[in-house]
Amino acid sequence: MKIIYFISIILTLTIMTGCSQSSSSSSSSFHNQTNKSSSSIKDISKQDSTTPAKQKSTEEKHPWTKKQSKELKKFVDKWSLAADQTYREYTGHGSIKTFGGVSYPQAFNHKKFSIDNHQLIKLGWSPNGEDKYEYNVVAIYNRNVAINGWHTTYLFCLHKGKPVILVDSTSNVEIIALTINMDENLNKGFEKIAN
Repeated sequence: MKIIYFISIILTLTIMTGCSQSSSSSSSSFHNQTNKSSSSIKDISKQDSTTPAKQKSTEEKHPWTKKQSKELKKFVDKWSLAADQTYREYTGHGSIKTFGGVSYPQAFNHKKFSIDNHQLIKLGWSPNGEDKYEYNVVAIYNRNVAINGWHTTYLFCLHKGKPVILVDSTSNVEIIALTINMDENLNKGFEKIAN
C-alpha cells in the first residue's frame, strides 16, 4: 500500500510540475503574443500616421503641370507655323539669349521689369506655376530675327492664378519694358490650356 501511495504522490508531483511549466510557458507565450500584438498595433499606427502625408504630397496639385507644358508647346508650334514664324522654347536647362542681349531665365535675377513703362513688377521662373512672384513665368518662347537683329520673347505667366502673356522686344536696357500680348488667338489658346 505504501508503494501505491508513494507512486501516486510521485505521479501527482510530476503532473503538477508539468502543469506548472506548461502554465508558465503559456503565460510567457501569452505575454509574448501580447507584446507582438501591441508592437503590431504601433507599427500599423505608424503607417497610418505617415501614409496620409505621403498621399498629400503626391496628390498636391500644382497650378501648372508638365502635361500643360506639352499642350502649350503643341499649340505654340501650330500657332507659329500659321504665322510662318519659328519660336524656341526654354526647356528648363541652359538659357535663351535674345538678340536684345538678354538671357532668360537669368534676367529674372539681374534685371528690372515693368509693364508698359509704368510700374515695376516682380516676375520669375516658376515651372510649376507656384505662387512665388507677382508674375510666375511657366513658359518662355523666343524668336530672334537675324535680318533685323530684333527679337520677340513671350513670357507665359500666371498672375494671381490667371493666365497672362507678357512680351519682351526690347534691346539690352536696364529696365525691360514688357507689354501685354494683344494676339487674341495666342491669349485664348494659353487661357484654355491654363484653365
